[in-house]
Amino acid sequence: MAGIVNADVPQDDRALEVGSWHIARLMRRKKFDTPEQAQAHFNALLREHGGRIPEKPATRPEDQAQLTMYRAFAESAPRKRVALAREALRLSTLCADAYVLLAEDEAGTPAERVALLREGVLAGERLLGERFLKKNLGGLWGHVQARPFLRAQLGLAEALWENGMPVEALAEYRVLLELDRGDHQGARYTVAPLLVGAGMLKEALSLVVECRGQAAVDRVWNGLSAGGRKSVCGWLKDRYGVSWQVVPEGMSRMFRGGSVASERAMTALLKMRKLDIQELKAAYRGE
Repeated sequence: MAGIVNADVPQDDRALEVGSWHIARLMRRKKFDTPEQAQAHFNALLREHGGRIPEKPATRPEDQAQLTMYRAFAESAPRKRVALAREALRLSTLCADAYVLLAEDEAGTPAERVALLREGVLAGERLLGERFLKKNLGGLWGHVQARPFLRAQLGLAEALWENGMPVEALAEYRVLLELDRGDHQGARYTVAPLLVGAGMLKEALSLVVECRGQAAVDRVWNGLSAGGRKSVCGWLKDRYGVSWQVVPEGMSRMFRGGSVASERAMTALLKMRKLDIQELKAAYRGE
């Protein structure tokens, strides 16, 4: 065992993901019949290491590169961040996050950003593979190894928009929202002006309703989805084609900070259509 994950809180929220990344690697290729068995195995690991997430040595170049990127995200000095991103690419050219950071911290023009982020998207696709992408279409954010790819996809859409290419940007946003239907990066709020400008008002509208208690969630969900289409993570389209997300009041507090409890709640969320408050709270508590 290589040690314990650093518990310091970094400035860049993406560095907080390293705990979830180590969890995913610990659980890789293990077979469990039920979610309860997986949780029991993980709880045993925590007990063995004093309640902290143990690290598994990174032997694959791709894993070494991603671990280097978590160090880069935790670094506040731009030059050091860029140097670590370049080190990650020397380890593996399939490191999508390295292209994302270089686009953010080093690219001088929107065109340079576009070029770097296209490389990031292609790197992410190659790393994950077509079979994985098809199998997990719509729920990719629930797989921590897919998040660098999704970050590159979002960055590409934003860079195309900045580079005066709204049609191309809209196409990339559509791809992103198909890959991650729960929209965990908030792309809908950026793409809305593009859709309005293209005369697609119904697709641009995306409304969130916060409900106090499960009875209110049930009532609003059932009313809005009648004659419409239900989706994942509390999202639906009503009979008029307007998108809504029906969520319990204060739900966002469970998903802040990238903690193990937040990841458990996120895993439960990704399996839901209409949101179940008690199940979310139980997952957050590890019950």
